[in-house]
Amino acid sequence: MSYEITLFSNVNTSTNNIDEKNISSNSNENQSEKTNKNSITIFLCLNGADKSHFFPLKIEDYKQKTLRYLKDQISKQISSLNIYKNQNKTVHSIFTLNEILINDYDIQYFTENEILFFTLNSNEQFNSSNHYNIYNFNNFINSGGYAKVFIANNIITNKIYAIKCIEINNFSQEELYNISREKLILHSLNHTGIIKLYDSFQYDNKFYSVMDYCKGGELEAYLKEKKFLSEKEAKNIFKQIYNAVKYIHSQNIIHRDLKPNNILFKDEEKKNIVLIDFGISGYKNGKNYDKIKAGTFRFVPPEILEGNFESNTKIDIWSLGLILYRMIFGKFPFEGKNNEEIGWKILNEKIDFDVFYNNNNKRKKIFCSREIKNLLNGMLEKNYLLRIDDDCDLFEKWFDANDDEKFIKTINSVKNNNYNNPFEIENKSKKYKKNAYLNPSLHNKIININRLKMIKNNNNYVDNNFINVKNKFIIDGNSNKKNILPIINNNNNINNINKFNNTKKEKLKLLNKSKSV
Repeated sequence: MSYEITLFSNVNTSTNNIDEKNISSNSNENQSEKTNKNSITIFLCLNGADKSHFFPLKIEDYKQKTLRYLKDQISKQISSLNIYKNQNKTVHSIFTLNEILINDYDIQYFTENEILFFTLNSNEQFNSSNHYNIYNFNNFINSGGYAKVFIANNIITNKIYAIKCIEINNFSQEELYNISREKLILHSLNHTGIIKLYDSFQYDNKFYSVMDYCKGGELEAYLKEKKFLSEKEAKNIFKQIYNAVKYIHSQNIIHRDLKPNNILFKDEEKKNIVLIDFGISGYKNGKNYDKIKAGTFRFVPPEILEGNFESNTKIDIWSLGLILYRMIFGKFPFEGKNNEEIGWKILNEKIDFDVFYNNNNKRKKIFCSREIKNLLNGMLEKNYLLRIDDDCDLFEKWFDANDDEKFIKTINSVKNNNYNNPFEIENKSKKYKKNAYLNPSLHNKIININRLKMIKNNNNYVDNNFINVKNKFIIDGNSNKKNILPIINNNNNINNINKFNNTKKEKLKLLNKSKSV
């Protein structure tokens, strides 16, 4: 049997022109609005009955009603329903969905579409099937470990949820504690970037968690499809992940299992994300009581492999670095055929930024900004004492940096254009064919012609390492004594060279004057 839900809408009492004729009509509308606000529809079901036993009950002026009144109304209602024709019609107890026994003072806190369960016999306990029966389980969508995830809808509100089901038949006490801890942690968190837990219950040796249904799927699936992301798109996604992680750290919580599989897109547009799976998350504290060797092996930081299981935020920072590297370069920085090889690389190998991909049978390099390289080096620092934390300004520097793809490629092409050694420059115009010691004027011309056009067109960008000179000196080849000029590593280096030239001319004039005297 199906029942229709009664919905109420607020009465609009606003008027443009107020006169004596409108006063009485407005008064009636206000009275109607007041009545509606004091009226709610609740849904009731017999304790332990199936879904077909739910029925609605409208209560007027509910804040003034007593428990006795509510029981009488339920008794009258079930007397007229065929599904209860063989039942005792006297209501004994009323429970909320959270197994709380209702008393007179609780009725004033009822909300619209409140779900309640009643018993018809004394000493009857809340039936665990009640929770299960308010959901229609539809499609199976995913599985992992001991858990299976289903799409389900609430039979009262018809809202769609993702429900995670975990079989706990043979679980140890520690595993049961982890489930309980995840429930407590998710209930304590309130952030747009973290999956919301609406409901949880145990039934038939299974534990159910009712959460938001995210239509966009996993970040891992999206990365497999796209291979790698532009820096602009990666920044949009990563910034949300970073903000969510920073929030949970502020709540003294560590996720400990951050990976693309545990990041979901809220919708099919794949713009907004949420973090999921807090099953092995833990609490951060000064004495590090909460220690656990857990997490996916590929995302385990070096200190865990070395046997240091202290619970600190640097574990999540390492995982964030791996996720960001995967988004930018289309692979993980430490890959291998087995865990032993991956573990060795995690402990010993450096990060490689020279990553190439095949495009129409052509090998092309993946470019990224200097800011993201600095950030990745900070997050993937092997010594966790030196690894950056979530309040490091390297995050904001990258978030604020220019992420235009053409601009990033231009920067990289300038930096990598045979300019590692300042004494060996071949001008494309072939005006300066010879490799030679550079005097300041020659250096000035070449820098102006070949290097500084990009900086002039992008005044907002300052590359402090634009001139990469190992010994930080230029030798003046025109001077017999070979004067040595220190290089200043910023965009004012040309001005400094010009000043040096002017100073040199003045010295020569003084020298000529002294000779003439």
